Amino acid sequence: MKEIRRTGYATTVEEMSLGACSVAVPIYSREQVVAALGVVVPTLKRDRGRLTAALRVAAAGISRQLGTATAR
Repeated sequence: MKEIRRTGYATTVEEMSLGACSVAVPIYSREQVVAALGVVVPTLKRDRGRLTAALRVAAAGISRQLGTATAR
C-alpha cells in the first residue's frame, strides 16, 4: 500500500489470469478516492509509463467533473 501511495498507481502481473497485467490510478471526489481507472494489457514492460500517464490524465478529468482535481 505504501508503494501505491508513493507512486500514485497500482499494478498487477498475472494475478487474476495468465498473460494479463494491469495498471490503475485513483479517481478522487472531495479529496477521497472513490474509484479507480485501469487497463488490462498483455505486458507492462515497455508501456507502463505511457499507460500510467494516459490514465492519470483521464482520471484527473473525471476527478474534476466530480469536483476535485488532483495533482498526482
